[in-house]
Amino acid sequence: MAGLPPTAGAPTAADALPDDRLRRLKARALSLLARREHSPEEMRQKLRASLRRGSRPELQDAEETAAAQALIEPLIAWLEGLDLLNARRFVEGRIQARSGRHGSPRIRQELARHGLAPDEDQAALLRAADRGHAQALWLRRYGEVSSDPGERARQMRFLAGRGFPPEVVRAVVNGRGDSDND
Repeated sequence: MAGLPPTAGAPTAADALPDDRLRRLKARALSLLARREHSPEEMRQKLRASLRRGSRPELQDAEETAAAQALIEPLIAWLEGLDLLNARRFVEGRIQARSGRHGSPRIRQELARHGLAPDEDQAALLRAADRGHAQALWLRRYGEVSSDPGERARQMRFLAGRGFPPEVVRAVVNGRGDSDND
């Protein structure tokens, strides 16, 4: 299947699936994308789950299930071809949404769960912004350097829990968040 036509046409005879099933799968994908960006891997997982929910195991054999799941890859390719599903756009959106509250290691970890990674430029920008984001978050939450070691440890745990690198956490909590020199 080179490309899925906009009407999602009838599946091939080899698929042996009703036309209705392909339309429902396409509608589910478009509905998911209407709500928010998805990574290709996340879309695959959600469409597989949708196929499992929509089928009755007693009426399906393994061949029919495999044929149904084989519809997912051409659908993903079709969505990517129309630029409705775009991994780079997903990464950029996730970075933008998370960077003010979370550090670069945590954002990279979240992207890895989606089967993606920031490109070199995005990763460099994330690392460069870590100190400024940590400083802003710390100022909103605490506002001043504490002389109590227990309180400083609590502040460090807060920033570390948000995924900021240890060297950034130490610099911010010790009052060196604005300077680039440690």
